[in-house]
Amino acid sequence: MKKPPAHIISPQGQAKLIKELADLRVQRVPAVADLNQQRLMGDLKENSGYQAARARLTDIDSRIVRIELTLRNCIVTEKIDNDLVQVGS
Repeated sequence: MKKPPAHIISPQGQAKLIKELADLRVQRVPAVADLNQQRLMGDLKENSGYQAARARLTDIDSRIVRIELTLRNCIVTEKIDNDLVQVGS
């Protein structure tokens, strides 16, 4: 399997992603409960509440996977005070 390219991020960017990941994991619990509640409402093909709940859960799950992949393959870099051009300058 091909390894994804590394992302170069700042410590602040890494902290922001970690916070967003934690928030998404908290949001996922009620999203799953809502999906299960909507599933009990009947026919899934004609249940717009179920379709919306499923789409919301899919969005949350895909964002969680993208953030986890980014954090797993990132390079955290600090800005160094010098006269050279660098990432984050």
